[in-house]
Amino acid sequence: MYKLSVMYPNQEDARFDFDYYRTKHMDLVQAHLSSFGLIKTEVDKGMVEAGAILRADIPIFTNVTPIRQISEILD
Repeated sequence: MYKLSVMYPNQEDARFDFDYYRTKHMDLVQAHLSSFGLIKTEVDKGMVEAGAILRADIPIFTNVTPIRQISEILD
């Protein structure tokens, strides 16, 4: 089984229509990818990042810049 995560970073002046994404776009995803074995979809809404302490710890175990997101599960 595979999982694909697509994240749209929350940046200054970003526009993102969650209602459209949840209803229209995800319906398109389901319609066009089910034949390839898509089992389910999930929509998470990113929340405010947590903690300077956690961010400061990252360079101890990696030199890769992560994409961090805390999410509210919408579906």
